[in-house]
Amino acid sequence: MGDELGLSNDFSYLQDPTKADDSRWMHRPAMNWAIAASRHDPTQVAGRIYRGLCKLINTRKAVPALHTLSLIQPMWTDNNHVFGLARRSPRGNLMLFANFHQAEQSVKADLIYFSGLKGNVNNLLTGADLAIANDRIYLQPYESIWLMGDG
Repeated sequence: MGDELGLSNDFSYLQDPTKADDSRWMHRPAMNWAIAASRHDPTQVAGRIYRGLCKLINTRKAVPALHTLSLIQPMWTDNNHVFGLARRSPRGNLMLFANFHQAEQSVKADLIYFSGLKGNVNNLLTGADLAIANDRIYLQPYESIWLMGDG
């Protein structure tokens, strides 16, 4: 609870003998309703996180390829900081990359073709062109991209 707002872990559970042996309480802080109320303010951290999650949800709802049974395959990205996942279905193929590092990272651009994407490849989350240079896709710190081809 509170991840959607960027609430921190709550270590106060360690002071309660009935909870101290169960670390799940670390992720169950008391809801900070003032921060929750700021989720609609894009200048606040909670607002930026909440807006980003809403974007993910709305994108997922709008992509028919995510509404069907599909083959899901982790992809080796040649970069320990970037997770890759290919999703293949009759309604379309997708490739997801997630940079889990605080610095820009890159992966081989040919991964989009190995994932089964064809035609013009679109970043579903931003609509922006991919940052490709020297046959590599560049991801900003903590950036995720969802790619889908039009062919």
